[in-house]
Amino acid sequence: MTGKEKGAEFPWAILDAKPEDGIMEGGMKIDEAVSWLEDKETRDAVELLMALEVNAYDLYIMVGRSVEEESSREVFLHLAEEEKQHLSRLSELLETLVTG
Repeated sequence: MTGKEKGAEFPWAILDAKPEDGIMEGGMKIDEAVSWLEDKETRDAVELLMALEVNAYDLYIMVGRSVEEESSREVFLHLAEEEKQHLSRLSELLETLVTG
């Protein structure tokens, strides 16, 4: 997006996990999430998903603010807004689950 050559480690050089680690959006390992959810209620799953959305939102905001090129910044800030919308929908679902 910037027109610069990307290094061999891009984008993993800026991320904490490699694709082979089975990491979900938000940074949690898939097998850990599945294991944790086995004995949980739906409300617990929604709360976990909300936490993952917040983590993804934070990541996109951080990357968006750190890139120099305007078009790249806009992409990441747009992704952040998408995560914000997901969080809003999950919040509505959680409210329904809690209040019945």
